[in-house]
Amino acid sequence: MAWYETADIGIEGGAIHEAVVSTLARGNLKSALNPGHLTGHDEWLHSPIRPGSTEKIASGMPFQVDIIPVPMPNGWSLNCEDAVTFADPGLRAELTTAYPQIAARFEARKTYVKSQLGIDVRDNILLLSNIPLSLPPFWLSPSTLLAND
Repeated sequence: MAWYETADIGIEGGAIHEAVVSTLARGNLKSALNPGHLTGHDEWLHSPIRPGSTEKIASGMPFQVDIIPVPMPNGWSLNCEDAVTFADPGLRAELTTAYPQIAARFEARKTYVKSQLGIDVRDNILLLSNIPLSLPPFWLSPSTLLAND
């Protein structure tokens, strides 16, 4: 949640990194990887989300929210790998005009996240995953999800 509460267009990558790292530290955890990086061709080449980064998030940037808390007890795993894209009002309007069905899916995902999980995601964050912000805590019970209460 710290990632989503902090991330937005114009926010420095270092602020997002610090929000995630400090939140995990309260539970005596660390992130096994960088807690967010670009996707596509730039996936592992560079990320503005790193310690002390002053690079700002811009509209059109696709990200993978990649948070893997460690250490975990043997046999346990937690992993968040949501894909998102940042889109300012102009880009969202372009998407709605050119691809109305895709824009409708973005809105449906935000509605699901708010109504079913209790999380209000910023308008500038487009949720690309079909299971956004969802963590099935029991692999053998995929219909059970953790929700913000």
